[in-house]
Amino acid sequence: MDTFVTITVDEETKTATRKVTGATSVYEAAFTLALVDEDKPIEISAQAYDAVNDQYSEPAYDYITIDANDPPFGVLVVSETLIEAGQPFTVRIYLSDPDGDTPFGTVTYNGVNYGPLYDGSSIGLTASFEAARVEFTFTDAYEPDPQVRSVHKDITVTITGSLEIETIWLLTTSGDTYPPDESGPIYSSPAFTVDGWVMIGGQTNLYKISPSSGYYIVYENTSPIWSSPSIDYRTNKLYVGTNDGKLVIYDADTDVYEFKVVSGYAIWTAPLIIGSNVFVLDAGGFLHCLDLDGNELWTTLVTWNEVWSSPIIGDSHIYVAETGGDIHAVSLYDGDTIWQYSTGDKFTGGFAKDSEGNIYIAGEYLWSFTSSGSLRFSAYLGSRTYANPVVSRTGRVFVGTIGGDLYAFNLNGNIIWQKHLGGSILCSGVIGNNGVLYIVSGTTLFALNPSDGSILDYLELDNFVESNPVFHGRRLYIADESGRLYIVKALSDTISDPSTSWPMFQRDWYHSGW
Repeated sequence: MDTFVTITVDEETKTATRKVTGATSVYEAAFTLALVDEDKPIEISAQAYDAVNDQYSEPAYDYITIDANDPPFGVLVVSETLIEAGQPFTVRIYLSDPDGDTPFGTVTYNGVNYGPLYDGSSIGLTASFEAARVEFTFTDAYEPDPQVRSVHKDITVTITGSLEIETIWLLTTSGDTYPPDESGPIYSSPAFTVDGWVMIGGQTNLYKISPSSGYYIVYENTSPIWSSPSIDYRTNKLYVGTNDGKLVIYDADTDVYEFKVVSGYAIWTAPLIIGSNVFVLDAGGFLHCLDLDGNELWTTLVTWNEVWSSPIIGDSHIYVAETGGDIHAVSLYDGDTIWQYSTGDKFTGGFAKDSEGNIYIAGEYLWSFTSSGSLRFSAYLGSRTYANPVVSRTGRVFVGTIGGDLYAFNLNGNIIWQKHLGGSILCSGVIGNNGVLYIVSGTTLFALNPSDGSILDYLELDNFVESNPVFHGRRLYIADESGRLYIVKALSDTISDPSTSWPMFQRDWYHSGW
């Protein structure tokens, strides 16, 4: 006699059908599980069916009342909150049942079922980047006396659900599997080649990374690479500066690199590629115009102040910001100054630009200028800003401060909302195509609702982040001060359209900056 029915408790009331098979008859019974919190009974009705004569008999019983069975209580605990793909982690189950039954459970991860598991059971799993949910089913078997001598019923109450875990693909630039060595932090921001490789500088090397497997060293250098790579999408060539004044040119198709000595100063900024020229701004304030092979065409001194901020391109000029607080617009053609504005602020982060060509940059204030150099507004931020603002397609400007405050402004400089996230914000945000804003505060990556700053999700990292994150292929790429690169699943499909917004550092994953 087959007597089994499963009732899933995920709504207030669930119904199920149970069949009891015998030699010549089938009993069909409809079960209704009443609300557990109201402690109502389970009511059962059934009607006998005579298979030989193909007819229903009078009901074998009308309504049988039994006590409600409370569902089991279960908790999943994972050994790690941040799990690296390919690394082991442990799931432990704690189960109890208010009725005194013996509950058991099943865990499903990456399509594989593990069980039966009882209270205190643990299983060892291996993190897969494509599987970020541990699903579970907790069950107990309840066998009441149905007050009917001829039929025995097993009623099984089941609770189903899932536990979100954060699974990442993790790289250390030292080549170690676990903690990085003394090679130091990553300040370079990741960029992408046309064929989807990640390029990023470290303290001693330039790295080429597969988003799904591993990496290798493209260029070994005795000087750190704090500059962020820029990719010429027409040729799939990379340009990046070094701290000893070189420009590395790497052909991602042929895997061949060369370098040019450009300056006696460090190059901390991202190069700009426009037409047949590459523009390199060094830390000493010199702007170098090169051809695509790295040969110098002209050089001009823009400022005597130190330069950390990556420049961007306007209609026919390049915007330069420096630590002395001046904004410069210089000609693309000869480097002559078109306009200059002294703010009295200090800039270490770069620019953003809206669809009208207005620029935004932040120090202790958020500043906005027209392309002709007219000040549109300045808004006090309460503390300094290291990173560049980002601009959404809906006309919101997001900028964070070292004091841990994140601001949302409209394009006229009015505050829409302000949220204190706690830790210093040392890098720019990223805007997804669904408007979700991703920002690192302290050692926490947040996904925020752009309308009010409410937290949608978060992920703890191992260290602070000064490298500006990049979004590519439903993944966020984030490098920290431990020398680790995190590849994290995002809540968006891609970045916000760069043609109508400025959704990340230097606009896009090529770091085009225009």
